[in-house]
Amino acid sequence: MANATATQPKNELIKQDVIVPESDLQTMLALDRTSQACSKQLVEAGKNEAVKALIVARSVKQFRGLLSDAVMSDIMELQNSPLGFRTDKKEGGYSNDVVRDCVVQAFMRGLRVTGNEINIIAGNLYVTKEGFERLMSELPGLTGLKIQIGVPQTVGDGALVPAKAEWKYNGVHDSITWEKEEAADYRIPIRVNSAMGVDAILGKAKSKVLRTIYARVCGSKLPVEADADDAVDGEVVG
Repeated sequence: MANATATQPKNELIKQDVIVPESDLQTMLALDRTSQACSKQLVEAGKNEAVKALIVARSVKQFRGLLSDAVMSDIMELQNSPLGFRTDKKEGGYSNDVVRDCVVQAFMRGLRVTGNEINIIAGNLYVTKEGFERLMSELPGLTGLKIQIGVPQTVGDGALVPAKAEWKYNGVHDSITWEKEEAADYRIPIRVNSAMGVDAILGKAKSKVLRTIYARVCGSKLPVEADADDAVDGEVVG
């Protein structure tokens, strides 16, 4: 019997090796280009809410046009996957429409649906520490970012964490300090559950530091919740 692989046309073998067809690849590249353009323009808009509204409106229209049902069927495979994004709904996850809305918001901010850069909590988008870390690492004009997280102090059912951060944005030095002072306590409050260790507490503190810096530098807040990780910790395998 002849070897089926040996007699199969070469172009058929090439087709079998292609994971993403050219048409789908072009769609994803268009999503990436639109995401980068939208994120850049939102940062540049700063506090100009009128400009931001126009950018958001036009971006939503473009993203919805690109996120067809076929594309969304692939993105849905990333839901509650260690390679994708986590949610607070372990069984079945969220519907296609809810995920699409959150994915549109994520792409608008330059976030990815892989690498746990986003979570979906109570049907809404939340940005994770991983998401902030990448956004900050790729933010044009941001240099010399240094973050120091201190030793947590247990207080009731939570912890207070001291921290310091400094950076330059477009050549201008800036810094923030979260410490206990004589008149007030500015340490970062962290809600602690029974399964959390010191590393998890420090991770949450760093997440709050990053989102605070992002808001100050960009003049824009991303949809986050102080303890959003609590809603998914232990709920998603991986």
